[in-house]
Amino acid sequence: MTQFLLQGLAAIILLGVFAQWLAWRLRLPSLLLLLLAGFLAGPVLGVWAPEYSLNPDVLFGEVLSPLVALAIAIILFEEGLSFRFSELGRVGTVVRALVSVGALVSWFLIAVGANLFVSLSAPLS
Repeated sequence: MTQFLLQGLAAIILLGVFAQWLAWRLRLPSLLLLLLAGFLAGPVLGVWAPEYSLNPDVLFGEVLSPLVALAIAIILFEEGLSFRFSELGRVGTVVRALVSVGALVSWFLIAVGANLFVSLSAPLS
């Protein structure tokens, strides 16, 4: 089991490094290629070649949820460190639109979805 865990971690690290390098060479957003590599390594290979797929539930078990939470915390912390208040004036209208209009649209779509798919009453949804 330990060998499987180490092989899985090595494969994840190699895929991530390769995706980052390829994104840098192609001048594409790295997130795009990282997502593509993740989908290929997990769900796509799991359909055609399960022995080569990386299933995070099997690989990490109970530790998966805390690892994901830790990764999100690190990403948000790093982005918070690189935030500049001087840029807020430039993107202020976009941020206000996302917070106000985006919240209203999300609320409406969630209410409609709860009504249609979960069969909640209109006042409750």
